[in-house]
Amino acid sequence: MPDISDFKKWILGDLQTNTYLLWASDGSAMCIDPAESEPIDAFIQKNHFNLVFVGLTHGHFDHIGGVQKLIDRWNASLLIHPGDTAMLRDPSKNFSAYTNQPMAVSAKPRSVSHNEEIRLGNAVIKILEIPGHSPGSIGFLTHNRVWVGDALFYDSVGRTDLPGGSMTQLLESIHQRLMILDPDTRVFPGHGPDTTIQREKEENPFLEGIR
Repeated sequence: MPDISDFKKWILGDLQTNTYLLWASDGSAMCIDPAESEPIDAFIQKNHFNLVFVGLTHGHFDHIGGVQKLIDRWNASLLIHPGDTAMLRDPSKNFSAYTNQPMAVSAKPRSVSHNEEIRLGNAVIKILEIPGHSPGSIGFLTHNRVWVGDALFYDSVGRTDLPGGSMTQLLESIHQRLMILDPDTRVFPGHGPDTTIQREKEENPFLEGIR
């Protein structure tokens, strides 16, 4: 599939969330999991990009803090799986109600589903459903890179003790949707360092028995 031109990563918010900006050769851009908006907005303006999509791997509060401001500023489409849509408007469901900064997103989202392809300029980004950390967790796949939110980490997997989580479902998702990718595929998680499919197949202690 046609690939993006490049991407940039920021570590933002109290929980050190990885926020990513992907862009195509024509300057169209997509932000994944904006924990904050200001540095993203400044970078977009500096490089004369056009923010077309804001894509959410899931709806937990530490991944959505900058969504509304970016949508308002750029009139971008908000992409999320319907399994997590209710989290956007309800602080108790995105768990920000239990912090000192409850948050909600009023922008109307566009629902996406497994194997759906999103066009960013001449690049194609495929949606992967990887539920388990949350009911509507998804990944964004382009060429040999995948952005997975809190499903898979370097040497770990996402927590499943929050409402809507399931370790059984998460491990099935990782096995059926991620471990089948090319071993050299680079994995960009919602927190911590990036990794590869091959590395997690061989070293991740949570994946023993499903390799």
